[in-house]
Amino acid sequence: MENKVENKVNMVQNIISWGVMLFAACALIYFGYSYFFSSSILKSDHDFFELTVSNKYEFIENEKAQDEYIMAKFDKNRSIYIFAQAYNGDEFEDYKEATEEYYQSQVDRQEELEIKNISSLEEIKIADYIAYTYSYTYIDTLDKECYIKMYLIGSEQYYYQLSIESLIEDKDKYKEDFDTIAKSFKEIAEESS
Repeated sequence: MENKVENKVNMVQNIISWGVMLFAACALIYFGYSYFFSSSILKSDHDFFELTVSNKYEFIENEKAQDEYIMAKFDKNRSIYIFAQAYNGDEFEDYKEATEEYYQSQVDRQEELEIKNISSLEEIKIADYIAYTYSYTYIDTLDKECYIKMYLIGSEQYYYQLSIESLIEDKDKYKEDFDTIAKSFKEIAEESS
């Protein structure tokens, strides 16, 4: 009789142990999935565009830069910074030419702008738009070397300059995310009348 009771107690303990382990595994899978695979939408000021970002980042407003940009955000861990500006597309007769001129002015003024390691200009596709990208490094106001990747996106209405940056030592860690974030670009600005 004592063995039967002991066996039942062991069986109940095993069932509880397996249940706890199953619950822990499910919770781990759920939170891991939420962390790595779910995403949030970041909208620019004045609803020009939105970006989809992984929930592994928690972006907040960069209050100091809000007046200069339609999007100025950084991850709460300060691992990635995103800045954007928009210009009326009517100001540019030829988007490609304007982009090449802007890029060349950056190359020609590297010393003056205190930038270095500027890459070549590369044509890519973002959403349904032809876009251009290049990268460079610079020293920020805290004397830290930063890596910045510029995305120049021309839509029917606007010419966007989107920059995503991190500290140079984190470049390889976040570089793939830069492209993922930029390629999630979606213009939401209403047609101007």
